[in-house]
Amino acid sequence: MTITLRRLAVTAFASLVPAALPAQQPFTIEQVMSAPFPDELTAAPAGGAVAWVSNARGVRNIWVAAPPDYAGRVVTAYAGDDGQEMGELHWTPDARSIVFVRGGELNDKGEYPNPHSLVGGVEQAVWVVSATGGAPRRIGEGHGPEVSPKD
Repeated sequence: MTITLRRLAVTAFASLVPAALPAQQPFTIEQVMSAPFPDELTAAPAGGAVAWVSNARGVRNIWVAAPPDYAGRVVTAYAGDDGQEMGELHWTPDARSIVFVRGGELNDKGEYPNPHSLVGGVEQAVWVVSATGGAPRRIGEGHGPEVSPKD
């Protein structure tokens, strides 16, 4: 009789636990696809800041976080998903600017990827932007940038 009462009490308690939990919304593919994806995390050579590329729904931008709070802030302002890659981040020695590459590698035909068939065409180019934000400045066509060390 004691065992039966215990089983009954345990069963009753167990049946109440799921009812006490809040109902969860289903996890959707939209939630998965819309989550920002960080890449290319790069530490500054001085001052403790870090930079990375964030891909949010296909829109790629460079973000920076600096001590003491490390609150991320966007430093480039690309607004649409144009299909162009962004990467190869390098800090300048004084940690005031970030050099980066925008655009994909040439294919076998010598063409740059243009997934949205942009009329003006696309390129792969090296750019520089202030670590505090502002308009990026194009340095020239290419990839694989290296920043000269300070003397």
